[in-house]
Amino acid sequence: MKDKKNGEYEKFDDTMTQLLKVPHIEIKEKLEAEKTAKTKPPKKKKRPQATSVPGK
Repeated sequence: MKDKKNGEYEKFDDTMTQLLKVPHIEIKEKLEAEKTAKTKPPKKKKRPQATSVPGK
């Protein structure tokens, strides 16, 4: 059981080491690209339809 936990820890440790090796600028660029891809163009406001005035 201890070997399994040790192996899991090593796997976790390797993953965290790889994650921390990624430069901050690379992460920031990907986040910005994702953010701009998600933004939608603003919706146009609908103008209210003209209503008929009774009696005219």
